[in-house]
Amino acid sequence: MENNQSQNQFPSFGNAPQAPGPSVPPPPPSQDQVGVRTMESDAESIRQSGGEQPQSQIMNAGESFVQPAASNQPFSFQPPFQSPDAVSSEPTPQATGATPPEGGRSATLKTILVIAGIIVVAVAVGFGVFYLVQSLNSTPEITTPSATSSASLPVATETPVVTEQPTTTNITEVQVPPPVQPLVHVSLLAGAPKNEQVSLLTTDLATLKGAIASTSQKEKLVAGTIKDIAFVGSASSSIESSPIVGALFPSVANNLTPLLERDITAWFYGDKSGGNKIGLAIPLKVGTTKEQVNAAFTSLEAAPQDVLNMFIPVVKLPATPAFKEGLISGIMVRYLAISTTNQQVFEYVPVLVNGNGYLIITSSYNQMVDILKRLGAKTLTASAATPQIVPVITSTSTATTSTSSASTTR
Repeated sequence: MENNQSQNQFPSFGNAPQAPGPSVPPPPPSQDQVGVRTMESDAESIRQSGGEQPQSQIMNAGESFVQPAASNQPFSFQPPFQSPDAVSSEPTPQATGATPPEGGRSATLKTILVIAGIIVVAVAVGFGVFYLVQSLNSTPEITTPSATSSASLPVATETPVVTEQPTTTNITEVQVPPPVQPLVHVSLLAGAPKNEQVSLLTTDLATLKGAIASTSQKEKLVAGTIKDIAFVGSASSSIESSPIVGALFPSVANNLTPLLERDITAWFYGDKSGGNKIGLAIPLKVGTTKEQVNAAFTSLEAAPQDVLNMFIPVVKLPATPAFKEGLISGIMVRYLAISTTNQQVFEYVPVLVNGNGYLIITSSYNQMVDILKRLGAKTLTASAATPQIVPVITSTSTATTSTSSASTTR
């Protein structure tokens, strides 16, 4: 309490309100006394006066500068004074006899101003919030410019944005043919009592004729017997018909091979005249007709030099070679006679064997007669089915055919 009193011991400076009357300067205050108001002095003054204006407490100037006795008491702030004489120059209300103003007026005015300011700020904030909400909820009106107004305005030129379009590639579906399966050879004369493989390193004409001649010389067949032979390449793989036909008959290979299937049957036939002779049987593709086969041989008949490749011994063409036709077992066969003494005749005919089409090529007349009989061949028709090789069991009979046979017309 003593600290609060010391902090509030401010002297009263300035001129106190004067009572009405003539402006007579008050007498100077005593240089030894100073009027001081504290909370304790104000409370005591109000209690003694019954609620009247609190009066200043008169203290000696020398006492206000006395330091506290106890060292543990906080220092009391004292207003700065130049000298005790200057501080006490202010007249006190008691000395002047003036009535001080009421203390509550200033606090009441401040309170009213603060409340009014708060109300003004609240009203301003309310209006601001109201207009903000209104602007957010309202949709701005979009004014569409008329044709005349837009025409008068300058037209802004926009730089076109080039968007890179993805390039599309038309993928054409390519039909990839299935892989060609290795040929599995099935001989048309699988029931023949004798058979042998003919190995070929290449399929050129010289290699083919040399392999056929050397194999034929290994054994002289009895007249009317057959030895089945199979052409094989490296690793004993079966050789297809197209390279064999291309080597033996190059003049007709381009027209003939498209009519042929992949497999080929070959044999040696023991003829009563001229020794071992070779023959071929090649399956035809579906729908191949006799006329197509004869047309493919047209160039060969016009220049029959290739027919000499079917003969094992070296032979020559006659002076005036000419193809003819003749019936064998009711089947019309095309032939070219090379040597009647050794029964060396080139013959070919398309036939049906077990409903499948085949091209039969032989190097002798007797051989053609025997083969057609063994195979049960018939005349080829246009309704030939897909070739299905059915082994034909050959006869072991050594009986030979003669030109006077009832089945021949030659």
